[in-house]
Order: sequence, then structure tokens, then C-alpha cells
Amino acid sequence: KELADKMDDWKLWYVVGDSYDKEQALKDDARDRGYHEGLEQGIEQGSKNTQMEIAKKLLEKQVEMSVIMESTGLTLSELETMREHID
Repeated sequence: KELADKMDDWKLWYVVGDSYDKEQALKDDARDRGYHEGLEQGIEQGSKNTQMEIAKKLLEKQVEMSVIMESTGLTLSELETMREHID
């Protein structure tokens, strides 16, 4: 009987342990995806900020809008809004 009890305990541990591992794996995956999405957003925002800083300097030097648009990838609307705040 002791062997049967031990086998039942092992089966229970295996089932509970397996479901815990799956749950933990799902949590780890969600955390990793969130981390990577946040990292991507941070990189994109940093890139946008750099583009805007460059555009601001070029606007201050009165470089043509078409050149700034081509150089930074910013839209005419974005540049006009920036120019309003510089003047």
C-alpha cells in the first residue's frame, strides 16, 4: 500500500507540477512580449525625438522645409507646428 500511495503522490505532483509549469511559461511569455514591445516603443520614441531635435536646429537655420522633410522623415504638418513654436 505504501508504494501505491507514493505512486498516487507522484502522479498528483506530476499533474500539478505540469500545469504550474504551463502557467508559469505563459506568464513568462507575456512578460517577455511586454518587455520587447516596450523596448520597441522606447526606441521608436527616441528616434522620433532625435528627428525633431534635428528638425528644430534646421528650422532655426531656415533650411528649406523640403530638405528638412527629406532629412528627418517628418511631415510638413509636423514641421509647421514646430516652426510656430520657434518663431
